[in-house]
Amino acid sequence: MSPSPGGSIRRVHSTIPPYATVEVNFSNSGYLQVCERFGGGRALVPQWTVLGELLAHRAGWHFDVVNNGEAVWSWGAFGAAVLSISLSGDGRFHCYDALEQASPTFTDRRQVEGWLAERDDASRSLSPQARALLAENGWAFLRRHVFVLRVSWADGWFVSDVKGVPHETVFETSVSESVRTARSMITRFCGAPEELTDELLVRVEVDEQATRRLALFDGVVRNSQD
Repeated sequence: MSPSPGGSIRRVHSTIPPYATVEVNFSNSGYLQVCERFGGGRALVPQWTVLGELLAHRAGWHFDVVNNGEAVWSWGAFGAAVLSISLSGDGRFHCYDALEQASPTFTDRRQVEGWLAERDDASRSLSPQARALLAENGWAFLRRHVFVLRVSWADGWFVSDVKGVPHETVFETSVSESVRTARSMITRFCGAPEELTDELLVRVEVDEQATRRLALFDGVVRNSQD
């Protein structure tokens, strides 16, 4: 995706499937290999591929292997699981909404997309209870938490997102601006005071594309100084 006129976001076609960028919390193995091992075997890989395509680039969703080796997609800030989707042994999509205490099961992608669409608005913000917890002790959690900003480079922009925090993708012309924008978005998402923005701790992780862009820029600057 990239920004379009007016600050909205449009999708850019890519030959890289969304699930190829998924990070697994315990292994360097690829997403589909982990799904085959912990998600019910090779027969269920097509269904896991569907979930990867639906959720890998959806704000706030993360893939984990939990409990006794169970593969699951979850949504929630700071690693919480307010919503989750996994597969049953016969390949059905098992969805769970912790707030509604509801766990419907679906057989095809369109049904899952409908379930997600019904929760899109609610999943873009924290509940009042969660905000109250974060505000305890003068926002102590936010002051000590280290946010991870993952940065890539595509279509002339530094493209980034904050791991574990559901928000829209950040598009900026520099990494420093990416950090500044991400801090502001985190503050708004959490309902924290604006003066806390500059205090947020951010660790930047750049991928291969962003590293190449930074190296190229550094080379141009050095040459201009010679």
